[in-house]
Amino acid sequence: MRNGRRGTWLVVLCMLASLLLAVMPLPEVLDWLRPSFALLAIVYWAAALPERFGTWTGFWVGLFMDVLRGTPLGMHALAFSVVGFGASQLAARMKVYPMPQQVGAVLLLCLGALGVTRFVASLAGVQVPVFWAALLPVLVTAALWPWAFALQDRLRRVFNVH
Repeated sequence: MRNGRRGTWLVVLCMLASLLLAVMPLPEVLDWLRPSFALLAIVYWAAALPERFGTWTGFWVGLFMDVLRGTPLGMHALAFSVVGFGASQLAARMKVYPMPQQVGAVLLLCLGALGVTRFVASLAGVQVPVFWAALLPVLVTAALWPWAFALQDRLRRVFNVH
């Protein structure tokens, strides 16, 4: 039974690191380009180990993100749940996709998360930035996928997480 949970600590550590990067201070010039490291972590782990991580992982990470950023409770939880579900459904395909197609899949998942967060924010009466300003972090997030994938994949292999 213990072997079935092998490496959960590494996934939790990756998620915590991604949440810390989400609230790390950046210069004002770069803050509007801030990628969603949490989304990158959710996509990787939900695609790498879909039987263990996915929708619920996205929900809990999103809930922590809502608390950290002071957004309406459930906004990121819902968006990250959708991404976790989508990534776990794409798991088999992501393993055989070449990197440019993986970037495209991550871009679509991030656009889905953007759509959900904007919809929930509009329902909650929260002012949202214009679409083009909100789209830039999504593009940066997708562009960082090859490096995020390489780092997390290397960690998974070194610590033999399966």
